[in-house]
Amino acid sequence: MKRYDALLLAVAFINIAGTAFGFYYYRNMFALFPVKLWIFIPDSPLATLFFAISLFLIFFKKRVDAFYLVAMAQSMKYGFWTMFVILYFSDYFLAPYHRYYYYLMFALHFGMVIQPALILHKVKVGKPELGIAIAWLALNDYFDYLRGTNPLVIYDFSPEKVMLTGVVTFLAGMLILALLYLLSARAEAFARIWGRVLGE
Repeated sequence: MKRYDALLLAVAFINIAGTAFGFYYYRNMFALFPVKLWIFIPDSPLATLFFAISLFLIFFKKRVDAFYLVAMAQSMKYGFWTMFVILYFSDYFLAPYHRYYYYLMFALHFGMVIQPALILHKVKVGKPELGIAIAWLALNDYFDYLRGTNPLVIYDFSPEKVMLTGVVTFLAGMLILALLYLLSARAEAFARIWGRVLGE
């Protein structure tokens, strides 16, 4: 097995582990909403699940570029979201009694931000794929911040700060998609980088 393929599988299983923990973390949120809205609740776990599926599909040489773009964008977006929320609501999340837990969450979600670099050279990002990804990310934000499925609703945070978080989240998602679209044009450079890093 090539080193790159082995890395794909290793990162896929790490994401599956993160997904399992994430769904457990959101267990109380699921009880607050009807089943038809559950897909919009576990943003980070769904992102890691989509990314893991993408890695397996790429391992088996499948081409589902729109799905790959959604997975990459969600991974970066909700990795960034968690890091932003921990800092923005630091009075709660970095309080002495559980700050080390959220230090760990911050580090793990930083991994979500950077992991799409692993597959960017394998994904063709055109306007159709970009349109699908924009629609999906915007739909998630609609339910999160206008229908209240975002995980901040279980905390006693001010509505103004939560809504500002929504604005930042939406803008971050669009900027991330623009960045992925631009970087996809340099796919060969990413392929060379991974070839050198892994000695292939």
